[in-house]
Amino acid sequence: MDRIRQCLMRYSVFLIVLLAVSGCTTTSLFSKFTHKQKFPTATAQNPAVRCLCLWEPSEGTGVDNKPSRGVSGQIFFFTRGGASAVEVDGDVRIYLFDDQGSAEDQAQPLHQFDFMAGTWKAHLTSTQFGPAYQLFVPYSRKGRHQAELAVRVRLSPANGSPLYSDIAKVSLPGYESAKAKEDSGAYEPETPQTNGSANDNFSRSDRITPEKVGATLLQVLAEHKEASGSTELAVAKVSANPRSQRPARRGSAPSDNETGGENNVSDEPDDASNRPVRHPLRQVLHTVEEIGSEDEE
Repeated sequence: MDRIRQCLMRYSVFLIVLLAVSGCTTTSLFSKFTHKQKFPTATAQNPAVRCLCLWEPSEGTGVDNKPSRGVSGQIFFFTRGGASAVEVDGDVRIYLFDDQGSAEDQAQPLHQFDFMAGTWKAHLTSTQFGPAYQLFVPYSRKGRHQAELAVRVRLSPANGSPLYSDIAKVSLPGYESAKAKEDSGAYEPETPQTNGSANDNFSRSDRITPEKVGATLLQVLAEHKEASGSTELAVAKVSANPRSQRPARRGSAPSDNETGGENNVSDEPDDASNRPVRHPLRQVLHTVEEIGSEDEE
């Protein structure tokens, strides 16, 4: 009995040490075998006829084994009339497109990822909808720009025709590109003009001159005389322009000065010493005073 007890003690100690050394590794190894599931599989008689893909922006390991942007997704395969997903046997190719470059460049895939039949099975996982293939597809173009990606999956079974998925579009966030900034029409303040006349609403033609003051006073007198019924408006206009009283020279046509023009030059020699200095504004005011005194009489 003592020998049996000693043997049992030795085996018990050995088992305890073995479990302590193996730890969780033994549990995980056993769990892989005990929790392995059998999924329904597509066959040549009942092949997969539909491929459903769910993609979203993500980050993972790139083609150069460095952190990279890309898309993560789950891929489901269904047979005809099947309510749940199935496992497939065949080679898989994933096409990745983006919106960079010309139209010809965008029509060609930026990168394609090939998975042989044995490698593709490593991505198999169990979901509430049945078996699915879960993987990460890296975006191989360098940079942190914003991009619109398009992903498509092709299944080439061992016995059967290829099966293609619908093109799935995924928006990959990033910095706004320079072209988008130009199209956005960002506000840029305009440089103020240094030319004063361009921003001056009060132009030279609108400045106050004695002629314009006289014309305004004459207009006021005309309205006054029209209201009182007086006929002395013509006399006031003639006195306001004394040049019109100058007689015309013999043998010559009447000049513009004789027809009432104020800006034309006379045909007679211009003698600045003999010509009296005229002040149009004073003449108009004097005429207004005379007409006002006559109205009072």
